[in-house]
Amino acid sequence: MKKNRLHQIASIVAAVAVSTVVIVSASLSQNRVQTRAAFEVVSIRPAGPAPAGTRGPGGGGGVAPGGRGAPTPVACPYRGTVLAPGRLTAPRITTFRLITWAYEPKACVLALGLISGQPDWVTTDLYDFQATIPAGTPAYGFQQLQDGAAPKLQEMLQTMLEDRFKLKFHREKKEMAAFDLVVATPGKIAPSKDQTPPPNPYSERGALTGTLVSPDGAPAPGLMLLGSGFWQGTSITVSALATGFGARAGRPVIDKTGLTGFFDIKVPIAPDPNATPGQGRGARAGAGLSTEDAQILDALGLKLESSKTTVEVLVIDYIERPSEN
Repeated sequence: MKKNRLHQIASIVAAVAVSTVVIVSASLSQNRVQTRAAFEVVSIRPAGPAPAGTRGPGGGGGVAPGGRGAPTPVACPYRGTVLAPGRLTAPRITTFRLITWAYEPKACVLALGLISGQPDWVTTDLYDFQATIPAGTPAYGFQQLQDGAAPKLQEMLQTMLEDRFKLKFHREKKEMAAFDLVVATPGKIAPSKDQTPPPNPYSERGALTGTLVSPDGAPAPGLMLLGSGFWQGTSITVSALATGFGARAGRPVIDKTGLTGFFDIKVPIAPDPNATPGQGRGARAGAGLSTEDAQILDALGLKLESSKTTVEVLVIDYIERPSEN
């Protein structure tokens, strides 16, 4: 009898312990969901469709059919966007642009089809977007958002897209054409005398006060700019050069130079004598290479060689127009 009584007590204690674990686990799981970063207030108002003649593609991530060409301007607008402490304002923006900021920044820089599966309206319908950022959130500059270097803000955008647009997606691997950046003529690119890593030129202060360019026209350390007939920068990494070439060529560029550290660059850019009126800068000269980039590569003793690489693609499974404010 005593043994049975002890057995019953032990069973009750075990049941209570299991219940407590289940409750605590559920509570912890709920807290994890609740602590995901989110905007305090979000306003999304229709701003009309894209102007006639500028419609983006039906699928392919804001690029021309087959993944060729640059992202369409209407798919990736950002003019008028203001990222200030406590607020993100983006007038006349597409859902596609919001998705790129949240998950895949390069989709609007590289013409690669890094986002696919979206209905037409995602790249064409425009919205006026405003969001209040909670106090205590790290201060980011706009370029950090563009580069995917604003993790808390990106998490807030992800939360908003999944809540207001009911976004669901998966990721796939995709092989595509690329370039390898290699040394053609050693010794033509000059190492910086100061090998100290430069401060982020796109910090909140730099982005908001316009200090990206010095009074003499030279860009801030770590930043490349084209102006006054020169393409120049100080304390530049070759990997940053590769990223820039890739953005303009519409393909991934993989740094295989073996060059490390920081470099000072100043390349005179001659006008293209074969350019037609209105063609402007960045005209294609061969397989995805602009005339300016050809001059830059030659001056730095570098070259691009065709190759292949594997990239990760975000495939949209479901999305709907945003819910009411």
